[in-house]
Amino acid sequence: MKNLVKLTRCLSTILVKKMDTVGVVGAGQMGTGIALVAAKDADMKVMCYDVDWSKLNGSMEWIRNKLYSYAERGSLDKSRVDEIASRITLCKRIEDLGDAPLIVEAASEREALKLEIFKSLDQITDSEAILASNTSSIR
Repeated sequence: MKNLVKLTRCLSTILVKKMDTVGVVGAGQMGTGIALVAAKDADMKVMCYDVDWSKLNGSMEWIRNKLYSYAERGSLDKSRVDEIASRITLCKRIEDLGDAPLIVEAASEREALKLEIFKSLDQITDSEAILASNTSSIR
């Protein structure tokens, strides 16, 4: 119940502030999926960061392929593919996420890494920014 209350507050804040941008840290399977959903379903601008530039490029390629797949199946108008993809910006530095009002961390499940990421995000973001983690287990 406690987590549900936190989630409700977070969602309320997002709706009230009408956030249009989300930062995503991590270009693995989860980070890529978050970026896709935010750009396609929530019409948000997405700023993606990962320490591995080739992983970011692979993430963007996967997203484009997924969007074309939706278009081929008829669940997305083909004219929207480029529009949705253009909402996603690949970032070479974590500092590039500093202006995002919402940042979702989706890095590897290693506690030290997550703590390092949040320490960096805390230094570069506004005090009202929402910093969230997509985690299932921390090793």
